[in-house]
Amino acid sequence: MKILLDECLPVDLRHCLPSHVVFTVTYMGWSGIKNGALIARAASDGFDVIITNDQAFDRHAGAQPAVSVLIIHAKSNDLDELTPLLPDITRALAALPPNSVVRVG
Repeated sequence: MKILLDECLPVDLRHCLPSHVVFTVTYMGWSGIKNGALIARAASDGFDVIITNDQAFDRHAGAQPAVSVLIIHAKSNDLDELTPLLPDITRALAALPPNSVVRVG
């Protein structure tokens, strides 16, 4: 699965998803791009899912986004706060319907 990590998540989270191809918004050169435009770019570049902890991201995704969106609910975007959610994230990715918005945490 080709995953895009939103810029609000720690870059090192990509190492926690070894069975996927993971890029960051910063690596792609898309820093500062707003959510709706980010979804469009991710779709046109072949991403399957965007992972974010931006709780308002689903407002820009619409009822059926061009790529799936996985929204993580955690106390912060610190990797130590996200690590306990990795089993839930992994399960959600494995069962992720195309073009959906799913929340974990």
